Amino acid sequence: MIRVDGQKLFTCGPAEVGDCDENGTSDLMVKFDRQSLIGFLTAHNFDNGEVSISVSGNLYDGTKFNGAQTITIIRGK
Repeated sequence: MIRVDGQKLFTCGPAEVGDCDENGTSDLMVKFDRQSLIGFLTAHNFDNGEVSISVSGNLYDGTKFNGAQTITIIRGK
């Protein structure tokens, strides 16, 4: 699941483990529907500026994971 400022937003599509940045550490790629995220941000009155998005969960073997990224919202006129 994805959390945007503490609010839950669920992922869609397959998750994939690999070494995307080729640094020797496994990376987890998750996908979510962009339009759903935009709708969520709009419905919750997020305005222009930065929003923190975090991803957390458990792998099938029980290993916990988490990660975070800050995105910048720029609304069209």
